[in-house]
Amino acid sequence: MAGEAIPSLILQIIDALRAHGIVITSRAGEWRVNYRDGAESTAYITDDLQDAFAHGRAMAVDAAAISPETGQPIRRRRRRRWPPKTAKAARRAFIRKHNRRRRSRALREQSTET
Repeated sequence: MAGEAIPSLILQIIDALRAHGIVITSRAGEWRVNYRDGAESTAYITDDLQDAFAHGRAMAVDAAAISPETGQPIRRRRRRRWPPKTAKAARRAFIRKHNRRRRSRALREQSTET
């Protein structure tokens, strides 16, 4: 264990934020916090390391909900409610589900025969 160096607290925090897609870099006494491959408009620059960590943690929380390319919230598609709105659509969905089950059963039986 003599050859292994214990990582400093700063490196541990930077690595934890990097795992969430946040990059902290230091240049000329300033700390820059941004998303990995993020646009310059999403960067946050400060001279205080604690402020950089706090802002990086806040960005990590929002990282799942904000696109780093545009800086806009990611729009997620809504799942369709079941049953579909019209009777015709409900019947079609029921027939599709039935046919999928029949097909998978036929394939299972075919694979056990050979």
